[in-house]
Amino acid sequence: MTLLTLLTVGIPTFGLALWAQPGDAPARLGPSLVRFVVPASSLLALAAFVVYLLVYALNRTELPDLGEAGVI
Repeated sequence: MTLLTLLTVGIPTFGLALWAQPGDAPARLGPSLVRFVVPASSLLALAAFVVYLLVYALNRTELPDLGEAGVI
């Protein structure tokens, strides 16, 4: 787990710190941030949904009816 955390969190964070330019943030940070964040988050959500559908389709496990199990 330590190696996985280092590769997925530690090294990218260190790389972003090296890549950042010193100075003030741009005056119009919002629009440029939205142009980056919206496509990236949409693509990530789509990829996660596709993975979910693949796992669901490959593991067709029948769940018990919640009413019969006494949950509802």
